[in-house]
Amino acid sequence: MYENLEDISILVVDDDELMSELISNLLEDKVKTIYKAKDGIDGLEKYKELNPDLVITDYKMPNLNGLEMSKAIKDINNEQIIILITGFDNEEILKNSISIGINGLVSKPIVDVESLYGVVDQKAKVIKNTKELKSLKKFQEEKEKIYLVFDTVKSLSEQLKAPMNLVSSVSTLLLNMTKGNGRYGIETKSKIEDSLQVAEVLKYKLEKLENIDIENTSLEEIQRIVHLETLED
Repeated sequence: MYENLEDISILVVDDDELMSELISNLLEDKVKTIYKAKDGIDGLEKYKELNPDLVITDYKMPNLNGLEMSKAIKDINNEQIIILITGFDNEEILKNSISIGINGLVSKPIVDVESLYGVVDQKAKVIKNTKELKSLKKFQEEKEKIYLVFDTVKSLSEQLKAPMNLVSSVSTLLLNMTKGNGRYGIETKSKIEDSLQVAEVLKYKLEKLENIDIENTSLEEIQRIVHLETLED
């Protein structure tokens, strides 16, 4: 039961030490990690430092209340899952919670422990599914990058043969023909220069792709290298 909880980290934010301890004690055996913060300002700093999966916060706190802290967190990460705990049955708080994007509400005092578990487990399932989706997308992108590099290196190897063969076959002729500045010599020189330019671009691509850090290079950057036509691009 509540198997979605076991792999998530939770930041509990409450200025009431007894309430903070109660929530932490109820959840610590079911989740991966519990962090605690003493108020909204401390909670915001801990969030930036620890990047928890889920935030559970009290509403009424000094310095920065739960909604103000939640808004600041949502400004950093709009996808962050936040549960607000409040003892106030207030329409304004509810409206502000919806406006900010609070993901769940739990009434205080917490008399129904199963209700707390249910809300947290429900949000943990969303977090788990989101992580799995992101992992799948990352895997697909890494796979696409590897195939793109492999196919391009193979293609570039074939493309290099023609310009390099041309360079080899006409290099001696170029030296002889360009001495007299004849038309044939100028045309030959132009061809060899074009071939050298193509060869340089292909060589640059090969070197880049052969030494690329797949994990830390974006698909867009790999595509930019693949579609490079001149070294000035």
